[in-house]
Amino acid sequence: MKIFNTVFFSKKKVALGDGHVTQYTFFENKNFGGIWLYSWGHVGNQVRMHSHAFSSYCFTLKGSYIQDVLDENGIRRENVSNLFRPRYLPKNYVHRIVDAQPNTWTCVFFGKWSPYWFEYFEDTKTWVKYTWNRKVVDKIVDVSYNEIKDLLNL
Repeated sequence: MKIFNTVFFSKKKVALGDGHVTQYTFFENKNFGGIWLYSWGHVGNQVRMHSHAFSSYCFTLKGSYIQDVLDENGIRRENVSNLFRPRYLPKNYVHRIVDAQPNTWTCVFFGKWSPYWFEYFEDTKTWVKYTWNRKVVDKIVDVSYNEIKDLLNL
């Protein structure tokens, strides 16, 4: 249901490589923020990493997942398994989900959306800049995280 540019109580599948998560939206307003609950299905072969258009706090409620995180030191693998411990994810946090235990649940509280976010395709060293509704704004090729990190804060 959508009222005054705010989504309330919706459900959708979000593709992650050849897998997916189910996203339950309690409310979402790009000018304010919102709350999502994720139920993790099969996750695999996710070739792209992504930042977000917002900063957020994420809580693992049940299960665990493995992610790759890209920062100024390169890509590192991380196991996310601390239940109910808040994790701050700034909008310039670049990651991809690699695997998840069956029946993993997470809750995300997110803030106001900025106009842009990025996906990084490691195989082609390409950054794709998006705006709302996944509209492609720009493609930047052969640029490292260190060279693009200021753009990630837009």
